This record gives sequence, structure tokens and C-alpha cells, in this order.
Amino acid sequence: MNTVLITGASGGVAKAAATQLHDAGWELLRVSRDIDSLDPA
Repeated sequence: MNTVLITGASGGVAKAAATQLHDAGWELLRVSRDIDSLDPA
């Protein structure tokens, strides 16, 4: 399994990339300044 670290994962391009990578089977490590704004994966 591939793993990726995504910073700024609560919005914009990083959020879209996280969604695409999750759907493709990647393991995500997501970082955001506001933990409440992260969607559960």
C-alpha cells in the first residue's frame, strides 16, 4: 500500500487530491491547522 502525507488537507487542491488518492486506495496522512475542518476518511 502506498502512503502519502498531505498538508493543508482541509480545503482546496489538497482536499481534492486527498479524495482522489483515497479513492485510488492510498493510505493518507493528513495535516491541517484546523482539525475540525477535516472530513473523516
